[in-house]
Formats: sequence, C-alpha cells, structure tokens
Amino acid sequence: ELQAIAKDKTAGAFKRMNARAKLFGLRMKKVAAGITRSFFSLKGALVGLGAALGFKKLIDDFDELNKRARRLNLPVDEFNELQFAAKLSGVGVERFNAGLRFLQTRVLDAANGNEALVQIFKDFGVELHNIDGSLKTTGTIINEFADGYKTMPEGIERSAKATKLLGEETSAMSTLFEGGAENIK
Repeated sequence: ELQAIAKDKTAGAFKRMNARAKLFGLRMKKVAAGITRSFFSLKGALVGLGAALGFKKLIDDFDELNKRARRLNLPVDEFNELQFAAKLSGVGVERFNAGLRFLQTRVLDAANGNEALVQIFKDFGVELHNIDGSLKTTGTIINEFADGYKTMPEGIERSAKATKLLGEETSAMSTLFEGGAENIK
C-alpha cells in the first residue's frame, strides 16, 4: 500500500512537472515570437532609416548638381548630360567644371571682341552667335567645339589652340572631345 501511495504521488509530481514544462514552453514561444516581432520591427525601422538617408543623399546630390549647373549658367539637364559624358571619358567633376568655366570665359572674351579667340573658335568650326545675333548656348558651343576637335588633326597645333580655350584642363578634357558631339550626348 505504501508503494501504491508513493507511485500515485510520484505520478502526480511528474504530471505537475510536465504541465509546468508545457506552460514554460508556451511562455518561451511567446517570448520568442515577441523577440522575432521586435527584430522585424527593428529591421523595418533600419530599412526605413536607410531609405530616408538614401533619399536625403539623393536630394543633396541633386541640389549640388543644380548649384553647379547654375554657377556655369547651364540648364540642369544639359549640365547633367555633359557631366555624365565627362565621367565616362574619365574626366573628374572638378576638372570638368574648371575647364567649362574657362571655356565660358573665353566665349565671353571672344564675343566682346577678342579677335584671336574668335579665330581659334572658327578654327574648331564654332560660330559663337546665332543667326539672330544672340550668343549660342554653352551646350551648343561645346558640341560644335567637340566636332571641330574631332576633325582637326592631332598634334601640337590642336593642343595649343584647345589650351587657349580650355586652359589647364585641356589634357584631361581631350578624351571627352575626341569622339565629337556624339560622344557627349
């Protein structure tokens, strides 16, 4: 009889332990589910933060592009095309901008009567003025210059003339112009 009582008490203790173990397992599943939800919430927040930072960088990049285009007095889309072509040609952004600023200065000098510069532009096939007498856009002048650069024989004369129009950035920008206007577009 003592053995039967001990057996009943032992069986009862095992049942209680088993029930507690199941309850503990259910609680651990809930904790794990909570941790998983928290992880995915954190992951979602991090993805959202990354997207926001990426969007901010995109806005900052566009703002910088807009500022550079305005400084060079070019429409943003035209400047973006030129800058993209320059990058593909291996011309760094700063060198491209410096060469473009120098070219614009030379265009204005020629438009204001510097006959030597007018002749150099003509040597490259560039007419600075439209039929109505207005000054052509920088983009049009660059395309005409690129076509003239492409067709002018390589050598010291081409380099010297290009240097008068592009300044120190001539060697860096030459790869951009070697393919003519179609290389830029």
